[in-house]
Amino acid sequence: MIRTIAPAGPPPEPKPLGWRSDAGTNGQRYTLAQEYEYPDRFVRTDTTFLKEGAVWKVESFNVNARIKPAGAPEAAAPAAPA
Repeated sequence: MIRTIAPAGPPPEPKPLGWRSDAGTNGQRYTLAQEYEYPDRFVRTDTTFLKEGAVWKVESFNVNARIKPAGAPEAAAPAAPA
């Protein structure tokens, strides 16, 4: 199923959307959000890393896609919610 979210071939350069760092009694986490723009869709990834000792490990990975409106120019951003 995840293979159908992004078109085949190499991915475009990601656009960084933001990051967050948290530290507490249950560990240290770092979350990174990125967006990839394809001709017909935007694909957003959110990756959370958990620090275990001196090593960072992937704790979670989330992928979402938004299809661009038909006929929209390639570089057009999606419409803002009303």
